[in-house]
Amino acid sequence: MADVNSIPCQFDAKGWKPCKKPSTNGWCSEHENLKCCSCGGKAVQICDFGIGGLLCGAKLCSSCEHGESGGHITKEVADERRRQEKKEEEVRITSRTSPIQRIDEKLGVPKTLFELLKGNWQAEGYEIKKVYFLELEHGLMGFFPAIFSSDYDRIIFTSDLCLLERVWQIIEPRRVHVREEIAYVNTEIGIMYLDTSYPEDRENQEPQKLLIVSEFEDIVKKEQEPFRWAPGLIGKVSFEKECFLQDIVKKASVLDPAFKSAFV
Repeated sequence: MADVNSIPCQFDAKGWKPCKKPSTNGWCSEHENLKCCSCGGKAVQICDFGIGGLLCGAKLCSSCEHGESGGHITKEVADERRRQEKKEEEVRITSRTSPIQRIDEKLGVPKTLFELLKGNWQAEGYEIKKVYFLELEHGLMGFFPAIFSSDYDRIIFTSDLCLLERVWQIIEPRRVHVREEIAYVNTEIGIMYLDTSYPEDRENQEPQKLLIVSEFEDIVKKEQEPFRWAPGLIGKVSFEKECFLQDIVKKASVLDPAFKSAFV
């Protein structure tokens, strides 16, 4: 539709940057035939969800919205998620005064750290100990840990510093921080819950899989590149291999003076 001086374009009319170009039917030639990136319907606005100080900018209809995982979802999906969240909150509130542990159906362990601490966690094989993970060293906003190539949602946590080094030695060489946290760890089943000093946060600390030697050896046999850095931070490889391995030993030794590298 050719632009003429009549009706201002309605695209993003209620947003931070309304179009307002002249048109004959309320839609300028640029926005008249845009499709929603989520449902394929008519796009009427841009997604104003903030990402690192910037707006998402995806084209959306009047009902679709930005999803938690970064994609975009329909109103029906969003409403169902909100219903599930409300239901979960109601169950969580009820559980606060119940001695019965809620169980994670997928992993077969207590659903949160709060639920774990209801029982005799020590008798169940858990102990409080340090766990380690790798994070890219950078001066930007964002969290870029080492993750599994087959599961972007799973950060590589391990209580075995020598095992972490084996991961470190085969992942893409980059400048790295070795981070440590305190967790409730069951090394026999490979499950951990990150500790928190705030009791109210224990309800949000869900169980996470802990990398153990048997899983590491199995995955490196099956996959050529089993580990990678979380996506989002770009840049060239920082180290030559020799310097990279020396950095491993130096940083790991600071965390544990008794650490003995297998690669020196």
